[in-house]
Amino acid sequence: MRTAPVLPGSNGTHLVEAGVDWDVVRVSRHLGLQALDRLDPGSLVVAPSRPDPALHFFVVAGSTYDWHVAQTSALRRAAFVLIPPADRLHPPGPYWLVPPGADGAINLTDLDVLRDALNELLSALPDTRGSR
Repeated sequence: MRTAPVLPGSNGTHLVEAGVDWDVVRVSRHLGLQALDRLDPGSLVVAPSRPDPALHFFVVAGSTYDWHVAQTSALRRAAFVLIPPADRLHPPGPYWLVPPGADGAINLTDLDVLRDALNELLSALPDTRGSR
């Protein structure tokens, strides 16, 4: 098993290449928080970047190649993810909403359950296309 390249960041963070040990599904913070009620997430990072804060759900490496869910994006090979220290559970900067396991390993979210939860939430949103 190949381990992803890790580059040091600031304040204890690390840049880690996605698509090696895991892929990431990036979801807007608002939609991601709603999805939490519908699934049992693995490790989960809050990326407080402005103007679009997001949640990063970690899923099996290579599983997002056919990922097509509105208002989300898949991060895989050649994308780097900013990983906070395992004990950072609050801002400032990126932090864990659901931290890694006691051994520091990132726990994965079931991709199919995540997709179903997001699609269910998105289908309940009002359709504003064409309205003015």
